[in-house]
Amino acid sequence: MRYFKTSDPDDLSQGALSDRVHFLKCEEEGIKLMCKVTEEIYEIGREEGLRLGKTEEARKAARNMAERGFGAEMIAEIIEESAETVRQWLDKKAEQNTSALLPLR
Repeated sequence: MRYFKTSDPDDLSQGALSDRVHFLKCEEEGIKLMCKVTEEIYEIGREEGLRLGKTEEARKAARNMAERGFGAEMIAEIIEESAETVRQWLDKKAEQNTSALLPLR
């Protein structure tokens, strides 16, 4: 892997590996392939980030509603999540609050 990252694409001393590095770094089709792979990886990361962001916002909304007296079922209906998931989120928040009050030994 180190060779691929640091190699001179015109150094053909490593046989098939050198040929592949040269193809991916210098030839038009190889560059297009690398661009396509990079864009796919970027899109996967973007989608994952959006999903995580939406989940975190839903958790935050659930905590806020629970603090205002909403029940887990009502929260689940509003944020369009399962009641079990909302209960788990709220239980984790309660555990974190309790553990913060416990003395350290």
